[in-house]
Amino acid sequence: MKKLLLLVFAAILPAIAFSQYLSKEFTLEDSDVTTAVAINAPVSNADSLIVLSGTSTTSGLFVSGCANLANDDESYVRITLKDTDSNEYLIYELYPLLAETGRCPFSKIGLETAYLDNIHPQSIRIETLNASVVLDSVYFVVPERSSRNMSKAIPNRKSQCEYIANKMNEKLVSGNKTWRAGVTFVSQMTFEEKKWLMGKNTPVLYGFDYYKGGVFVMPGFKRSASRNDNTRSSDNYVTEWDWRNRHGKNWVTSVKDQDTCKACSAFSAIGTFESYINLYYNQLFNYDLSEQDLITGGPVDCEEGAYMPDVLNRIVSLGVVPEECFHYSSTNGYIFNKCQEPSDILSFASYSSDYSDSYKDCHSESYTVEEDSIKRMLFRSPICFGIRSWEHFVVLVGYKQIQSGESYFTFDNNHDTIPILPGNQLVGHPAWLIKNSIGTDWGQGGFGYVAMPLSYAYCIYKLTGRVISQVLNDDYDIVCEDADGDGYYNWGIKDTTFTLPIWAPTEEDGDDSDCTKGPIDEFGKLRVIDPNMLDTIYIDMNTDYDTPQYINRHILVYEGKDFTVSNHVYCNHGVSITLERDATLYVEGGGMLENIILKPQPGSHIIIDNGRIKHNKHVKFKLPVGATMEQIRGTIE
Repeated sequence: MKKLLLLVFAAILPAIAFSQYLSKEFTLEDSDVTTAVAINAPVSNADSLIVLSGTSTTSGLFVSGCANLANDDESYVRITLKDTDSNEYLIYELYPLLAETGRCPFSKIGLETAYLDNIHPQSIRIETLNASVVLDSVYFVVPERSSRNMSKAIPNRKSQCEYIANKMNEKLVSGNKTWRAGVTFVSQMTFEEKKWLMGKNTPVLYGFDYYKGGVFVMPGFKRSASRNDNTRSSDNYVTEWDWRNRHGKNWVTSVKDQDTCKACSAFSAIGTFESYINLYYNQLFNYDLSEQDLITGGPVDCEEGAYMPDVLNRIVSLGVVPEECFHYSSTNGYIFNKCQEPSDILSFASYSSDYSDSYKDCHSESYTVEEDSIKRMLFRSPICFGIRSWEHFVVLVGYKQIQSGESYFTFDNNHDTIPILPGNQLVGHPAWLIKNSIGTDWGQGGFGYVAMPLSYAYCIYKLTGRVISQVLNDDYDIVCEDADGDGYYNWGIKDTTFTLPIWAPTEEDGDDSDCTKGPIDEFGKLRVIDPNMLDTIYIDMNTDYDTPQYINRHILVYEGKDFTVSNHVYCNHGVSITLERDATLYVEGGGMLENIILKPQPGSHIIIDNGRIKHNKHVKFKLPVGATMEQIRGTIE
């Protein structure tokens, strides 16, 4: 791609003064010899193309006119220039967050065209949505007769973006909006670079490229939220889900940067797969897999992108290598840069969608989704998620059901919190938590909350089946554990696991970092476990537990009775055995009593004969005066 000259903004609105960052080299001076062309091209809710026939080389282009936005949600005006080399430049852009009023006159504006490298202009394109614009004049700077000094035209794009972000934040705060703006890598891109990132039909981002935290509300949400929505039963579902904190761990791998290559489908698929590997093996392997492996010789093209099913099918059929074997180049690359002996090649068995079975149906306009089913897919693992209006793919890692009075944190210099005030249209709707692929300076370290009409979501896929690896093995690498000692086990995302103890409950632990939270239901809610509210098993006759068992109730052994454990008995977190006077606990014949709290009373007896007691590690074992303990061939830990 031809290297582009980064140009600073000359102006955006009459109400925004850029003079503190601009010198005369960035404005159209009277001393410059220009050619003015009267256009008089009114545009209303329609696109227009103005062919610049007969124009000569120019080193600057400016326009004058007046724009009108029809509403404060989804409307815009954009004017771009194309040269004879097919490079495009942004001349003027207006959307609600940049407008002080609906009617905005502009004079001699050239956002990226204030300084041009002696290009040959070909055409001007005017695009509108729920807006109108009248373009009065176009000004061309004549290179050979201009007093401008191109050597002084050093771009200061970051300073301009900082100023724009500050102005955006003033309006965001005064309008009680739920997100905040800041300078990001994407906000500093030129229009041509964004075209490579987002595709040839570069969408108007409405400030999404400046997003730094909070809940970004996509255009169209206000209209969508006002309709009756019968596709969800949100009151039944847990109000928040975040794979960055499940079982006390972060299962989401690091944020990456696709740069100017339209490879978001590859980054979405790889990011989803990396988390799936962690969850499948119930270990934080945090593989860094190669997106380049899906680009060079794969289905993804840096200029055209790819169909998501093509990307997923490629991983299923051929697998993908680690990043160290094939480094990302932000280009279509060369296959000889791929190593010959990768340390591993990984794939997944299958993938599926709740909405589309046909190969490319997910890209059709008829593709529709439901809020509830998206949540149910998320409860298993992160998923591939497409945003239709931007033709952009991300990894969906969670959501929050917005409630009045909540606050959202934004990463700015003041660490502000953003409140959700009563009456906000977001209340009752989900904000989807996405992992983006445009670097860590965007959003909250590369993550962000987005509220959108469900019609904007498409190509949503979950990974299914086993992970195939040349190194990892189901028989040895899938961890099945009860990390919080509540008696419920976590073994990842397989339906069952052969390593689950025979006596253990077959319900998987929904939070293996909290002993008061047990299995999860279909709505993402966790069963509450309160050891202090357990029922009691009363041993009123001599009893032998000679089979593997899981105990989630306290045990009281009556006076003079024997309680024998001759097999493996595992106790829920907090379960206790109380021995009354002259009651005896036998652990014998290879038996093991695990995770128990022993409460022997004076005059009771504990006898360990070829057995083992593993006391609850959070409670210290004490043998009171008058009680006895005999260890013949066994231990108590």
